[in-house]
Amino acid sequence: MQIISDELLRQNLNKVIDQVVRDREILHVTRGGHESVVIISEADFEAIQTTLHLLSNQENVSRLDDSFKQAKAGEFVEVKWDE
Repeated sequence: MQIISDELLRQNLNKVIDQVVRDREILHVTRGGHESVVIISEADFEAIQTTLHLLSNQENVSRLDDSFKQAKAGEFVEVKWDE
C-alpha cells in the first residue's frame, strides 16, 4: 500500500488516480492531524462489496469452508467446459 500526503495528492490528483486504477493499487492518504483515508479503484471496491455480501450469509461461509477443506485434502472435481 502506497502512502501519500493530502497535499501531494492535490498536486498530482489525475496522475495518482490513474495509477490507482491502472495498478489496482491501494492508496493511503494522510491528512496532517486528521483521520486518514484510503483510495481504491471502483473494481476493487465492487470486489470487496461482493466478498462482504457472500460472507454475510452463513450458508455461503459453510460452503466456502467445505470447499477449502476439500481442496486442501486434494479432493478436486474436474469440470469440462463445452465450447
